[in-house]
Amino acid sequence: MIFEEGFGLPLGWARVHTHPHGEIWENAKRGLVVQASLSKKSDGKRWLQLVISRPYKLPGFKDMAYVKRHFLGDDRRAIEDYPDRAHSVAGRVRGRTLFSCLDKGWLPEL
Repeated sequence: MIFEEGFGLPLGWARVHTHPHGEIWENAKRGLVVQASLSKKSDGKRWLQLVISRPYKLPGFKDMAYVKRHFLGDDRRAIEDYPDRAHSVAGRVRGRTLFSCLDKGWLPEL
C-alpha cells in the first residue's frame, strides 16, 4: 500500500482498488478519482505518480491543487506531465498526471 486508510485525506476519500503497482482513490462528492503508483524510474529515483481524473472532463487547476495538497502535502514539490500522442488513449488525454520524487536532488532550487 502507498497510503494508509485515513492517512490525512479529508472526509470523503475512499480507496476503491489496490493492485500490485498502486491503488485507486475516489471522492464521489467531488467527482475525482486518483490513481496512485510508486516506482523507481530510469534515473534511479523513487517517483510517486498521481493520475487525477473526472468522469466526463479533465480536472481543472483547483482540482490539481486540491489533490497535490492532500496527497503530497504543501512541502513536497510536484511536476505535471503533458503526454505525447503515443502515451494518450486514442490521441486524447483522459486525466492529468502529477509526479513527485521521493528522493532528494531531483529539481534545482529556484
